[in-house]
Amino acid sequence: QAVALGLVDGLGSASYVARDVIKEKDIVEYTVEESPFDRFSKKLGTSIAERIAMLVGFNGPSLR
Repeated sequence: QAVALGLVDGLGSASYVARDVIKEKDIVEYTVEESPFDRFSKKLGTSIAERIAMLVGFNGPSLR
């Protein structure tokens, strides 16, 4: 329906367009991935913040 209305010209992933439309063989992925240490430190920080919130008695916003 979107193709008929001219909203899109087809459906395909970025790799499909690179391979089949542009005919590019060498595809470079520029997505930045977190290191295992970064993932661990974020989880640790979240856990510590949750524990501190429980210790001081913060249970989140209350509905009335």
